[in-house]
Amino acid sequence: MKGRNAYLEKRNELYECEDNIERMRITWIQIWSDFLCQTFNCVLYSICIHPEQCIGSVHSILNWLNERHQSIENFIFSGEEVDDDELSLALNTCKVNHYLCVSTRTTFKNTKLLNPIIATDFIRLVGVPSITWISIDNIITFDCVHIDLHRLQLNEVGLNRYLKSWINGCNPRMKFLKVFGQFIDLEEALHDIEKQTGPPPKRFYNHYILNEPFDAEGGITIRRKNQNLATIKQEFVTWPYSEPRIQYFFTFVVWD
Repeated sequence: MKGRNAYLEKRNELYECEDNIERMRITWIQIWSDFLCQTFNCVLYSICIHPEQCIGSVHSILNWLNERHQSIENFIFSGEEVDDDELSLALNTCKVNHYLCVSTRTTFKNTKLLNPIIATDFIRLVGVPSITWISIDNIITFDCVHIDLHRLQLNEVGLNRYLKSWINGCNPRMKFLKVFGQFIDLEEALHDIEKQTGPPPKRFYNHYILNEPFDAEGGITIRRKNQNLATIKQEFVTWPYSEPRIQYFFTFVVWD
């Protein structure tokens, strides 16, 4: 009981920031979270940070999180205008075990490459109008099982380079890659890459994280140096209220 009451003594921290409502709110969340975790002998499982709702406090939140835990299962970082330094700090200091989602709106202030080193099971990156802070070089270094990239500017040359890197061993854990972007000529993207004849090894790939199974029919299958097979397929969807209305995407699935 004495240990629990110790958190009540932290009310002084709230008094110190009473002139800043934003800072007071963040401090209270931290104190209350610490109290609950100690009371119920548990750890934080997921955290979602919206930078515009905690202006000036992102660094302190991340420092608090990293002091409490060596890693966290799920981490979401989403904002209309995300500062490069805050996003870079989040990606490079927080170890995310299971699910990482980053959604950003691109501005002229945040168009530089951040070159993050990412290792998690599932990653989802969304950029409006496009993801500008990672490159194909970064994706080649990802240590992820599922990679979902929305609005990535990727052309035939970049995809060809990625596929050749995959053939030579990059992304060894990856089972699923989906990229929304622009139309890609797969024949050009597969230049100098040997294509397998016949149908894919399997018709469907399914996983609980997917809204619907991936249908490999009509896709192109290639082989890795370790003999693993993978199928790539380009499709499109029509979104009436999107610009452009026709959105192209390709899916790349590695078969067991």
